[in-house]
Amino acid sequence: MPSLAEQFENLIDPSTALGAFLISLVAGLVCSFITGWQACKYKNRKNDIEANDVGGSINQDVNSDQSNNYDKASFEKTKNSIKVRNVQGDINQDVRK
Repeated sequence: MPSLAEQFENLIDPSTALGAFLISLVAGLVCSFITGWQACKYKNRKNDIEANDVGGSINQDVNSDQSNNYDKASFEKTKNSIKVRNVQGDINQDVRK
């Protein structure tokens, strides 16, 4: 009866169809994990506000000091724009309170 090590070697033998499949499956999972992690690491965000008249305040990307968004903010590329004719309140953009 073959030992456990021999059975494992036969399982991942690249000359067999099952071995080649298992090796490619593991390699694909590792590559997908690394690529997905890199894609999530850097995010591009776009925040646009367009209006004619605003009767109150406009708050865009307001962060509180209690949240730990500083680490996340360093990996995010954010493009903000506000296009409004008349504002009857305050405009707060990229503010930490």
